[in-house]
Amino acid sequence: MQSWVAGRLIVKVAVAAGASWWLGTLAGQARPVFAALAPVLVIRSDAATTLRGSAGRVLGVMTGVGIGLAALAVARPSPVMVGIVVAVALLVDRLIGAVPRIGLDTRSQSAVSAVIMLFVATSVTSYALARIWETAIGAGVALLVELVDEQIPSNRALGWRSATNPAGRSAP
Repeated sequence: MQSWVAGRLIVKVAVAAGASWWLGTLAGQARPVFAALAPVLVIRSDAATTLRGSAGRVLGVMTGVGIGLAALAVARPSPVMVGIVVAVALLVDRLIGAVPRIGLDTRSQSAVSAVIMLFVATSVTSYALARIWETAIGAGVALLVELVDEQIPSNRALGWRSATNPAGRSAP
């Protein structure tokens, strides 16, 4: 049964990544890599976990882009600046994760996005904005794929586990 679960997860992630890339190109990006990466990083075994990961990733990217651009406004990138920016961003990630009853998981996305901004952006650029909206597209598609997958009756019949059905079996 484990191979079925792993296979199903691979299919969900692959479908969501491809759909996210497609939507990103429709929105005007030639290579919407961040749209395709979001599902790879946020899809989990159930919609609730994927929702927390998706929301955390989008919030983390927005925060990281802001931190990176703010740092660029102060000084040019240097080893010391990178260290300070990463420390600030990781602190912000921890604060986001500590908000009670929400349980967002940024997976250090603020730090990743901040460092990317240090070396790609020179100001508020189309790249910085694309980083945010591509991630939002990918996170939204990931959640949609997860919600659709949870509605497929064979998931319950085959023992697919979800947050609403942790035993993996449906009632007759």
